[in-house]
Amino acid sequence: MSAGATILVTVAEEAAACYAQAVRAWGRAHIPADVDLERFNHLAQQLIDAADADALPLFAGWRTQPCPDDDPADAAMQRVHVLREHRGACHLAAVRLCGLSAREAMVINLGVERAAHYGWREPEPVDATRIPRWQRAERITDEMQMPLYARDRPAAHRVRPARRCADRPLAIPVPGRADRSGRHRRTADRGRHGRLHRSGHGTARHGSRRPQADGPMSACGVQDGGDRMPRWS
Repeated sequence: MSAGATILVTVAEEAAACYAQAVRAWGRAHIPADVDLERFNHLAQQLIDAADADALPLFAGWRTQPCPDDDPADAAMQRVHVLREHRGACHLAAVRLCGLSAREAMVINLGVERAAHYGWREPEPVDATRIPRWQRAERITDEMQMPLYARDRPAAHRVRPARRCADRPLAIPVPGRADRSGRHRRTADRGRHGRLHRSGHGTARHGSRRPQADGPMSACGVQDGGDRMPRWS
């Protein structure tokens, strides 16, 4: 960083409110009109309320974030995001339990270039012998999620798309900002604590990127620049 450079830091509450606003705007623009959002919101909130937030600060914080219900699509997308943060917080704990740093987990899963894109400074390749630790962390994450989704099977079935996409990096439009083509740009998932999207147990090579679609994936599986959606029922 050059001398005299200025670092702008947003107050946490303001940053969270802005992020939530962008999440809701994405849902309003992309969730199909024929979805039973009233039912989805009811069941998703049941899962959110029932989740154990002990030692899961990211999830605990997002659960307390106000969720306006004046627009069902807005509310649905925010609840998807909160469920996603539950998995993310579980994964952070699992990664550390397995003896990996957050940076190592990010590089194993997404590669050096993506780790740098998400904000890690000068990430280095990770030795391939560390990959089994990340795979174990993925399994532990799933195990930590099981009690929540097994508790209320009808609710879990109805919000299944939210669970499927809960482990994907979130790409959402930044309100009021557009790229050169005039299309809204999307913000990549903050490359912080090794919040990783699940890509199975394929062959992740030393410091390389797993095969994946171009562009960041949104919380509902929509690629940047695309508009594919999972089924919501």
